This record gives sequence, structure tokens and C-alpha cells, in this order.
Amino acid sequence: MTLKRAGIEAQKQERLRKKSVAQLTQSGLPIPPELEDPITDPEADSRSEYESASEGGHGSAWEWE
Repeated sequence: MTLKRAGIEAQKQERLRKKSVAQLTQSGLPIPPELEDPITDPEADSRSEYESASEGGHGSAWEWE
């Protein structure tokens, strides 16, 4: 499975998770532990890792002073 396809699938699963949580909350029922954690998008995670690596950590030291 490609990274893009995995990202699309993760987004679908997250929408379904949110819908289930909303229905349970509206009904006043407890939310099962497996629905409490959001489903992350592997494509978005890889983009943020790439952006962090391309920055190389430069420029952050002076921002704290």
C-alpha cells in the first residue's frame, strides 16, 4: 500500500471514529478505550518529519533568548 493510499484510509477511519464518538456522547454512553485515541494520518506524519529534517534545527536557538 502506498503512503498516499494509507493516508486516505487513515482519514476514512478517523471520520468513522469521530462519528462513533459523537453518537456515543449524544446517547450518554461511555466511550470505549479503543475509540479515545485519534487515528493519525501516516502521510501527514511523514510530511512533518520531512519538514523538520529540512529545517535542520537552525534558527530555534535565538528564538528562546
